[in-house]
Amino acid sequence: MRPAYKSQALSNLVNGLEAVCKAYLAFKQGVATTLPPTYWQTGDTNQIVTRLRAELLLLVLPRILGVEQTDPPKTGETVEDYLMRMRAAAVARHDFELLSRTISAAREISSSIAGPGQSLIGQDYTSFLYWREGQNAERAKRFFEAALAYRRALSSATSAVPVEFIGQRLDAIEKEHPDEFRQATDVMRRYDGRDIAPRAYGTPSGLRIPGASPSPTPLRTAPPTASVTP
Repeated sequence: MRPAYKSQALSNLVNGLEAVCKAYLAFKQGVATTLPPTYWQTGDTNQIVTRLRAELLLLVLPRILGVEQTDPPKTGETVEDYLMRMRAAAVARHDFELLSRTISAAREISSSIAGPGQSLIGQDYTSFLYWREGQNAERAKRFFEAALAYRRALSSATSAVPVEFIGQRLDAIEKEHPDEFRQATDVMRRYDGRDIAPRAYGTPSGLRIPGASPSPTPLRTAPPTASVTP
């Protein structure tokens, strides 16, 4: 059992270092783990923990984003720089799975530092959630719900989901499913978005770091087949 510390600052330092060390060891072993939030209710943060945590984030983020083999951080990039670059890359490639992971990771990191409900990218996250809701509804052929979600995304649009993408999907639904599009437009006008406020952000649970993907087993070359002599 760990002894109780008389100093809250010392207790925070020990807890912060322990969390970083545990997450790092699990990451190196390829085991899934969680990096817990770092905000202190006392307001007492330690620069050593902050710096080590930032270095750890640059190590684990490529695995979290699923780009460990293709898009590692560049020399000199900060956590914020790297996440912004990956978000821009996801938008340019129309890779919405990568965009989802990037925005979710950025929100968790921001919330864990600022505290519950204080995410610095809340608007980006809200816009993306509406966009993803529209995508899912469209795949399920529920075009009224899709149009409604896209209209919500448009009303809260940020650079996370460019308005051009949202406009393209709305145009397609208006052309192919005019009745559902009209119904969604009427709902938005009638309620002015008051019944669709985003859910309140909960307490950050920590940044989930997945286990390492197993390396593919090399294919063995079959030995040459002996020719049959007639």
